[in-house]
Amino acid sequence: MTLGSIFGIMPGMESQTKRLILRCKLTSPFLGDQRSASGTRKFDTAIYKDELYFLPNNAQWRWALKEAMDAIGVLAESNIDFVRLPSRILAPKIHLYTRILDRQNPDRRDRFDCFQEGTVISFPVMILGSLEQNNPLGLPERPPTQDEIIQCFELIGESIGLSPWGSKFGYGRFMLLPEQK
Repeated sequence: MTLGSIFGIMPGMESQTKRLILRCKLTSPFLGDQRSASGTRKFDTAIYKDELYFLPNNAQWRWALKEAMDAIGVLAESNIDFVRLPSRILAPKIHLYTRILDRQNPDRRDRFDCFQEGTVISFPVMILGSLEQNNPLGLPERPPTQDEIIQCFELIGESIGLSPWGSKFGYGRFMLLPEQK
């Protein structure tokens, strides 16, 4: 397995790529969103080499990153297309979370797979040195810096969250932990 297979990086581009490992400590539960036959909303998962992996919703994560880049003022001068998010993340222990949907009627509940508050999730983010394709839209030619990516994920953790229910209901919020040396 190569970095290219995890991140969709073209062969030969890996040497120009910066790798940043983010460690996120959840400050609220991170909920699944795939409705199962049992009614529980599950994570999208896969087994690879006998390990369970969580498959993040990359479209949602890219939306959150783009919102954060705009909020910190770097979206106009750097290009999100330089950033590659992982297609799979080693899954921490999955728990069951019950959410009451209507406080007036506590019997109305929804069940979710969840990563509990306090769980640490680590994942790499790749920043390409150049793009594989032409830039027909004339987007900025500069990749975001590592510091800008860290700043973006700090903002995402505080205000957006990475759970599908995060921006509306506050799930999947986190704080970044210092990089381990």
